[in-house]
Amino acid sequence: GQIMLEPVIPYATTDRLIDVAAKVGIPEQVARNVASAVFPNVEPDELRLREHQAEAIVHHFRSGDSAGRNVVVTSGTGSGKTESFLLPLLLRLTMEAGK
Repeated sequence: GQIMLEPVIPYATTDRLIDVAAKVGIPEQVARNVASAVFPNVEPDELRLREHQAEAIVHHFRSGDSAGRNVVVTSGTGSGKTESFLLPLLLRLTMEAGK
């Protein structure tokens, strides 16, 4: 039999989700609710994002006509690309729903 391995590079975490959310005007409770829903095994205060995830949130919450509002994330397997588009979306929807 042939064995194939795919190395997964460790990706450093940077800012807490709650801090990134505050930076773009998202209420703390909204960030806590999203953190709990997406990462149920991590305390919301302890949830740290990878740099590209934090940047995706910041770019997403720029005004609609700002350059650089839309992002493209290219990164390796297991780097958190999915969360890079889900977190901004879930934060916006949760905030708009008033939750």
